[in-house]
Amino acid sequence: DGVEKYRWKGLKIFNPIAEGTYDLTAKSTGYKTYTDSIVIKGNLTTIEDIQMVEGNDPPDWMVFVEGGTFMMGRNDGGKNEKPVHEVTVGSFVIGKYEVTQTLWESVMGSNPSGEKGSNKPVENVSWYDVVEFCNKMSEKEGLTSAYKMDKKRKDPNNSDKKDTKKWLVTCDFNSNGYRIPTEAEWEYAAKGGNKSKEYNYSGGNDLNEVGWYWGNSEIGCNKVGTKQPNELGIYDMSGNLMEWCWDFISGSNHVVRGGSWNATEGLCRVAYRCSFAPGLGYSWLGLRLVRSK
Repeated sequence: DGVEKYRWKGLKIFNPIAEGTYDLTAKSTGYKTYTDSIVIKGNLTTIEDIQMVEGNDPPDWMVFVEGGTFMMGRNDGGKNEKPVHEVTVGSFVIGKYEVTQTLWESVMGSNPSGEKGSNKPVENVSWYDVVEFCNKMSEKEGLTSAYKMDKKRKDPNNSDKKDTKKWLVTCDFNSNGYRIPTEAEWEYAAKGGNKSKEYNYSGGNDLNEVGWYWGNSEIGCNKVGTKQPNELGIYDMSGNLMEWCWDFISGSNHVVRGGSWNATEGLCRVAYRCSFAPGLGYSWLGLRLVRSK
């Protein structure tokens, strides 16, 4: 029940130990924290064989998402959501919150948001801005950048006249640096990963409880993490700001997901998807960070 009963390092024998279900947490330097649930029964020997994985725990503002297979999309939604199809994603870590203006400014040195606020998510950022931010944050923390940007070569798929950058960008998904999620990673995390309860919105079926949208948000976005989280402890994946993803739907337009403060309920569903030109930013569009390792 969340109350610590026993703690030890090395070999230790407890006698007696009360029957019941326990949360087990194991830590070791150079390995990721292991958690599990075990049942202790009277007059029986319980053996728990632990396989720990090399690496480090994610920072406090990120959560681990165990990979798995899920059904992506909805057949009763928009045409871009059909057909429902099976997708498998690997494990990754994702930000509990949308990137805040404070974090963005600490990395980039400026704040492009129109609606200023330290704990509000950064907005008015283009897909190219987001890619640069991810690389600079990786470099700041001594990680290997996920993105390679060739500013001298233009993306041949980008014909948008308003887009003055049109850079050619590639991603190394095996790097340990920060990046934005793929569309499949985004939807899998929004649905709650392998803990999903198949809600319409990320964290529940009542949007007022889990997200900021046109029906409850006064004009503009709100502070991150002020609504209920989803099954994985992630906030604001339905509403507040839409979020850039890596993938594109057609041409050079990249996918955005999640609904926003000025969106209707239908646009905040976890399966809803649309796309925008990578060189443009909007007051209702931000980002969330992920890492493969």
